[in-house]
Amino acid sequence: MVQVSDIERAVRGCLDIIGVSANDCMSGVYDCRSIDVNGAGAYVFFDDSGVYYVGETNNMANRLQDHCNGKIGGSEGVVRFLMHHLEEICANSNEWAGLDAKGREEFVKNKVLKEKNQ
Repeated sequence: MVQVSDIERAVRGCLDIIGVSANDCMSGVYDCRSIDVNGAGAYVFFDDSGVYYVGETNNMANRLQDHCNGKIGGSEGVVRFLMHHLEEICANSNEWAGLDAKGREEFVKNKVLKEKNQ
């Protein structure tokens, strides 16, 4: 079971690696009923089984509301989509393994979605 302290420790470790003081960052745990974060930032979605989405935005309040309303990324529908196509995504891992996050997203959009819809 993932604990908030585990996530916080991992985030602080990442901040150390890139040379950003954790004291310069605001952090907290929120759910869709308690979003009161403004400005730019990174966010992590997790449940008891682990982290299932990491994102970043220039407008936290808007982006998190979009997620909570099921409009983008970490929404339940996207997680179910990825689980549905997980075997195909893994079978083609040699094509996306060296890509950054944007590149992996484009791989899924172009390889998995476009080929399925043609």
